[in-house]
Amino acid sequence: MSDYNYQQYLIRLQESNVLDGITNEPRVFYDTIPLGLPFVEEPSHPGTFRNGEDFPIRLTHMTMAMKRIATFQGQPVAIDPRTIQRVGVRLKFHDQYYMNRYAANPINPAIERQLFVPATSWALDSVAPPELLAAGTAAWEFQRPFILSVRDTLRVDVQLDEAPGAATAYPVAATFTGIGVLSKRPYFFSGQIFVTDAQRATIDTDNFRNDGSEPVMVTNMTVSVSASLLDPNPTGNVNRVSIGVRQIGNGTNSAWVAGPVNEPDISPDLVPAILLGQQSGNALVHRFPGHGLLWAPGEGISVEVQSQVIDVTGPVQIGLLGYISVQ
Repeated sequence: MSDYNYQQYLIRLQESNVLDGITNEPRVFYDTIPLGLPFVEEPSHPGTFRNGEDFPIRLTHMTMAMKRIATFQGQPVAIDPRTIQRVGVRLKFHDQYYMNRYAANPINPAIERQLFVPATSWALDSVAPPELLAAGTAAWEFQRPFILSVRDTLRVDVQLDEAPGAATAYPVAATFTGIGVLSKRPYFFSGQIFVTDAQRATIDTDNFRNDGSEPVMVTNMTVSVSASLLDPNPTGNVNRVSIGVRQIGNGTNSAWVAGPVNEPDISPDLVPAILLGQQSGNALVHRFPGHGLLWAPGEGISVEVQSQVIDVTGPVQIGLLGYISVQ
């Protein structure tokens, strides 16, 4: 079903006051995988990329980026985002490799290990926004819009990866746009919060409440981060913030995000915002052909990464974007 036909289906469903049918909600699965020794395969955390819900999930895109900072000998170390060009990635689904099991042999004949397909070869979608906004924004176009019913709202939580300096703050904003199901007019919901520490914070839910007289079909989401208020350079870095969303009211009321559990300093329901940049941002974006990957409940996929040169450090962030279909 095309996007247009699907939107028309939702409109007819609402106008006829039919209460049963299929409800779709966005879903994101992600993991942060540390790189090991050169050419050594490093797997994702067990069970992270798995459908733990009771309904099927369809994945449409994969995003990849380097983590902004990593801890080395107890100290935070900045990671060059261009390092992603020296990383290989491999997926295995239903005991079959999605891409070539290996792409090449190393240049050094003394090294027997083979190389994965490099992350740069996965990039299918050009997602570059204007240069002045590229580092500070990430935009996601939902492949299946969701319905924000009347009086429903969205809870949006954010968290910085490290505390700002004294007496300063980072402006973090989340925006959702959509179409009125009855009036067909555009809707725009946006909220911002000034984050002053590395604790989890919630943007005021009043900013995202549907106070109108009709349901809204939400089609897009944008996250933006500006520089510190005391920084003369206003360019932000969306990779310094993680974000989590859930719809309050109708729908599943479940978190959109599923990440690694039992991992220190990681909240499993908060995804690094850079991985949401399916439509625009600084992440590498791979679009699964056709209708993407379909996960039945309990199904999953294994992800491995590989450092392909000497002295490449820093964790790799992998995101799988899609939607759940609830009957």
